[in-house]
Amino acid sequence: MSFDALTILGILSAILCGGFLVALVNRNDASARSARRLSDSKDGSPVESRP
Repeated sequence: MSFDALTILGILSAILCGGFLVALVNRNDASARSARRLSDSKDGSPVESRP
């Protein structure tokens, strides 16, 4: 493989890893929000419903 092919492969793998990390952070944030919403509903406080 030439240097150019390795460079392109490195850039593409960096973009792929970055996208994976962004998706992972968004998924963890969403699960934290749903867990917080569930714990709030167990306390007896009214849960806001979204249309």
